[in-house]
Amino acid sequence: MWLECDWILQILTGAILSQFVSFYLNTSVKNNDRHNLSFLSNCFSKYIFATACLLISVVVVPLLIAVVILCTLYRGLVYVILKAKYKEKFKGFVAGRDVIWLVEEPQSRNIVVALLLVEEVEGMSKSVYETVKEAILNETQYGSLKDTKLVYSFHKSLGYFYNIDEGSLSDECIVEFDTDDPAKQFINRGDLEKKLSMYCNNPLPQNHTRYCEILVSKKPIIWKEADTKKNYPIIVRIHHSLGDGFSIFNFINSTPFTIVEQNTIKDGNTNSMNDNGISSKKDQYCNEKMSNKIKTLATEYIKMITSFLIFITFLPNCIIVQNFLRPKDVNILHGPKLSGRKKFYWNTEDREELVPLIRRLKRKVTGSCFNDFIMTAFSASLHEYFQKKTKELPKYITGVVPTKIDFKQDRTEKVTFTNNFAVALFNMPVEISNDTLIQRFRETALQEHRLRDSIDFHINYWGLTFNAVIPVFLVHYFYQLSKFTSFISVLPGPDAFSFFNVLPVTELLYWLPNRGYVGVGLTCLTFNKKFYMGLIVDQALFSKDDNLQEILDNVPKYLKMLENEITGPLMI
Repeated sequence: MWLECDWILQILTGAILSQFVSFYLNTSVKNNDRHNLSFLSNCFSKYIFATACLLISVVVVPLLIAVVILCTLYRGLVYVILKAKYKEKFKGFVAGRDVIWLVEEPQSRNIVVALLLVEEVEGMSKSVYETVKEAILNETQYGSLKDTKLVYSFHKSLGYFYNIDEGSLSDECIVEFDTDDPAKQFINRGDLEKKLSMYCNNPLPQNHTRYCEILVSKKPIIWKEADTKKNYPIIVRIHHSLGDGFSIFNFINSTPFTIVEQNTIKDGNTNSMNDNGISSKKDQYCNEKMSNKIKTLATEYIKMITSFLIFITFLPNCIIVQNFLRPKDVNILHGPKLSGRKKFYWNTEDREELVPLIRRLKRKVTGSCFNDFIMTAFSASLHEYFQKKTKELPKYITGVVPTKIDFKQDRTEKVTFTNNFAVALFNMPVEISNDTLIQRFRETALQEHRLRDSIDFHINYWGLTFNAVIPVFLVHYFYQLSKFTSFISVLPGPDAFSFFNVLPVTELLYWLPNRGYVGVGLTCLTFNKKFYMGLIVDQALFSKDDNLQEILDNVPKYLKMLENEITGPLMI
């Protein structure tokens, strides 16, 4: 009797887990022409492959758990050694989702570059550089940046990265730069582009152990002919291990999570709290609030546990599909070893136009999102660029796309620096059949929706988290990026703000670092209700005659064309 029940239980368990793996294939590997999965042509072949992946999981997962346990024990020993060596200055190991960004090579350091233009305020008694330096140092010593990762330095010993408290930012972290010709009264866009290329991949201060460097221009810039006030460029170089895009915007805005204060029921006479049932209403309100808080926490923990179970179940299968069955990108913007020399491009709006345009499109197309439209415009612009440069157009290029993980975080009075995101692979269409903008939008939106449904985000999130216990040389081995063309980031930026609450910011751009063999980074930011797009390309991927600027310049054109097609006679 017990044997029969045992067999039934095993069969049910195997069937359920096989369905789980089939679910992974259907959600994360739908587009078989992007993988070597043409053999999965019917339900039987999919089931056989899912069963094979399941058997691999059954064997591999216990081994991975054993490795993690051994690494955790070794990591604990390293912690004791480092704590004894540095005492109070030791601030623990670098977090798992930050470690991946410290695994880098000299030709592609993981440094996010942000460019701000700040407006000189009338009546300033000090230079812009002195004003900025004083504001930052005050914030790191007395304000919301005190005792944060920003004032730490990172080091590596015995296979792990760790933080040391330096107390404050050094003078090397906040410096002033001038034009190549000191006689110039202004810096122009060409000069600024050269400075960005010159500084972007340099080591960070103190032999590349500090998390940031801020470079303030000595001269104002000629940015717009209509400018009536002086604007000064500030280049902010932040190591990606410090935090994600939201953390960086919090840093330059010097604004942490706002603390939500609990509402209280007030009355003109405090003694009346016991009258007219007000006290009981307050108790009821507090009980409801506590109940809602418990429900929210329970929901978040359930999400986290579910995400972790997905990771445990599908990690081996994800590794197989992404590393062995996914083909390498073949196109003119991918392939050679990176040189370390970067070229910067940008496109900015003078007035609010594209953000309202996309809002109109979202109202027109049910179920669409912001990224559907901006990715379509990027896709069309890249298609135009490839058409001019080569006869062999790729069907897709692969973009590494981040998304923020919505596990609830504790709120704090200080700016929180963390990489709270995961990545997945986006198939950006380039060559499509029936090449109309409407068809390109449909294909791009399809890929976007598949990306949002993918469980790869959960797998990659926990994979990045467990980097904390794995020695660095193993992390380096597992994260060799050689198959993909670009990093793509689309962020909702802040509204108008002042840099460290002292100088108004008039323009804001950022660029992603290159990594491995991925030498292209595309960014789009909405700041102050305007579009700010950036492109960074390693110089190994193009010649002097290539006009990469047109990739960004054509995006507004295609967004306007898309609006005309959607609102015109060709309705979706």
